[in-house]
Amino acid sequence: MKKSLLLKIVPGAILVSLLIILVSSNTDSQTIRSVYSFNSYFESFQNEIINIGLKKLGYKMKTKKDGFSRDNYIAIANGDFDYTTTYNTNPWSKQAFEEANSKEKLEIVGTLIPNFIRGYQIDKKTADKYKITNFQ
Repeated sequence: MKKSLLLKIVPGAILVSLLIILVSSNTDSQTIRSVYSFNSYFESFQNEIINIGLKKLGYKMKTKKDGFSRDNYIAIANGDFDYTTTYNTNPWSKQAFEEANSKEKLEIVGTLIPNFIRGYQIDKKTADKYKITNFQ
């Protein structure tokens, strides 16, 4: 299957899976509550992409920027929110998820942006032209 086709299919499949989980677990199926960390632009971006899709499907959205990933996982496990787009594979994030999920109320549904690179990127041509070797 072509990569461009996969990039169109995978996010849609993830969104549908997410919707099924949200609709079945939310007592008010017309309002979905999302949360993301206040210090992360990439979390904000991913969250807003999902929110746009859910709004187009007719859902009302309540979104909150709050604390750190660990706090957000706990809030979702306690039923205060329905989802977050945040899950990092770094050891701290994995540990925070496992601690918040001690009663197995949370589920990782899928990947929104495969091969996502966090941080600053610059093309080689520009880096060579301006002799940029680091961002310190």
